[in-house]
Amino acid sequence: MKKTLFYLFGLLSCFGAVSQNVSIELSIHWQLERDVFNEDSIVNTPMLNTTYRNNRDESIYFKKISLPDNAGLPQTVGNISLNLPPEMRNNWRRLAEISLELSRLNVGNNYIVEIGDFLSASGSWFVYNEAEACEVCEDYEMEMDWINNDISRIHDYIFQKQRRIDRVKTQFRRGNLSENNIIGANRKHFVFLQPNETYTETFNIVAFQLVKGNFTFGIKEDTIPDYVGVEFIWDEFQKMWIEQTAKLPEKVGEYRLYSGSFHTNAVKVSFK
Repeated sequence: MKKTLFYLFGLLSCFGAVSQNVSIELSIHWQLERDVFNEDSIVNTPMLNTTYRNNRDESIYFKKISLPDNAGLPQTVGNISLNLPPEMRNNWRRLAEISLELSRLNVGNNYIVEIGDFLSASGSWFVYNEAEACEVCEDYEMEMDWINNDISRIHDYIFQKQRRIDRVKTQFRRGNLSENNIIGANRKHFVFLQPNETYTETFNIVAFQLVKGNFTFGIKEDTIPDYVGVEFIWDEFQKMWIEQTAKLPEKVGEYRLYSGSFHTNAVKVSFK
């Protein structure tokens, strides 16, 4: 296996107002897993941890920033079938192999990985090329890099290979956000923390390792809202789909809804 350079910076920083109440801490560890393309081989695989910490003296709940799918992978976005002949669109292994062939183009590139959001059910990850960032205009929006497609192809291959049936839903329904549903059927989308308790969720980021590059993983949002996104409706005046929102219950069982700022950090890893 090619040598992989890894480094981590873990000083907590806050995007927005400082709060001692809640933190979402990012870290990376390595564990032995079967090779994606050769299951007879065991390789060292990077995993990204999100640790939720409650520093309050009361029990709280809120929506997770992101949720791994049934194969332990983050939700990523890519136009998988773009310009592909029909016979290739379901050839999951070949599509993933193409992503590997293109990985030589990513070595040395710096990427920003935005982890999830507090509105959607799954909290998809988006990857941007740092070279596309504008240093002189704060309102500049970076465009998603093609590497999103490559990562998503590898994720789809892993998911299909494990014969998974359902991926994590991406959208809540207003009628499914009652107290009973949140602590029951939709519990996995939320984190429930008693005073001074922590909860850690882990994502397999092997696809980032395979496509190569320098990745900075972080959370863009600076505030946990008290609502989530629900169904889209068509706005005839604006000629576009508008996402609706739904307020979360103030209390679910013994857990009170938390909203507000939080501490977080960023981790950086280089795959060569």
